[in-house]
Amino acid sequence: MASSSSGYQVPLLARFVGLGAIVVVAVAACGPDRASDAGADTGGSDQKAGSTSSSIVVQRVIDGDSLELVVDGGEIDVRLLGINAPELRTLSDQRSCPGDAARGHLESLLEGAGSLVFRAGEEDRFGRRLGVIDADGHPVTESMVTDGWALALWSADDERLTASMLAAAEADRGWWGAECGPPASATLAIGDHQANAPGDDRENLAEEWVEVVNTGPEPVDLDGWTIRDETTSNQFRISGLTLHPGRSVRFRSGSGPTTADDYYLGEQFPVWSNGGDTALLVDPAGIVAAYAFLTG
Repeated sequence: MASSSSGYQVPLLARFVGLGAIVVVAVAACGPDRASDAGADTGGSDQKAGSTSSSIVVQRVIDGDSLELVVDGGEIDVRLLGINAPELRTLSDQRSCPGDAARGHLESLLEGAGSLVFRAGEEDRFGRRLGVIDADGHPVTESMVTDGWALALWSADDERLTASMLAAAEADRGWWGAECGPPASATLAIGDHQANAPGDDRENLAEEWVEVVNTGPEPVDLDGWTIRDETTSNQFRISGLTLHPGRSVRFRSGSGPTTADDYYLGEQFPVWSNGGDTALLVDPAGIVAAYAFLTG
């Protein structure tokens, strides 16, 4: 996260009080960041933390990128900036092993730290406080990405975080690897793509697409699979599609007649960011079967 340096940090306060109730040592205010996850609202003014020491407790880790804090006796919902972890349930309403693993990893990072600092930013449109938690001086968001349990958001403009994501994928760590078992098919790949449609993307949605290829000898039934980008909102459940050996299909953002070569997502707005994005093909259990980084 590219955070402002104008924030401040209050003195060390407390220590751990046990599992499920982690006392955070300090609150620090940070300037307005580009909170570009689909669930975050970038508008509004930054609200600074108070100038006096505050008692903060991690009440509950909701998932790999959100949690509940108790600050001076008041509960607040927190959304970590710059990342997006796998959801606890898939679009097929199955419990997600990657989602559970990401939540467990965030819990372990918080519980294993000797000191924690919460750097608070704006509120998003859901009333959650956007921010970063440092564990022993290191952002847990960076650890989540480095260890492979969260996507770095290209739209957050944090090159170090994005580089950590690429390295985690290359090393097959966490969600990128087989820690939750192999995907339902290992013969699929994301091939060519056109994230930047000719002209105005909003007026040419059918020419914004990502291609999926079946490189294996057997057909793959993609019913219940998901094609998605880095955000929570741009996830699309595939239905009624079988990809035959050696064939490819282009997932187009707009609307049109689905054929053996073209599958339309029916979206009214552009899906893929022209400034960089991550395309993921996820099986019904939430396991990544194929991915591509759309950087141009």
